[in-house]
Amino acid sequence: MGACASTSPEMESNDAVAMAQSVTTLPASIAGALSRFDTDCYSFDVPAMGRVFARANYPSGLCVSGQLALDL
Repeated sequence: MGACASTSPEMESNDAVAMAQSVTTLPASIAGALSRFDTDCYSFDVPAMGRVFARANYPSGLCVSGQLALDL
């Protein structure tokens, strides 16, 4: 399972791999809006033999105003 982290805002434009938002500190939680055809890209380093856990969820646990958080 992931670890708790303070939430950082999503930085646009991150809609393509070439424009991926860099995540420098892990664990991380990124808050942003995700619409039906939206693509958001993030880049981060994983150490050798490291594991990645990612989850998109509503920050409050409830369905509110289309805001999601991505936990890395």
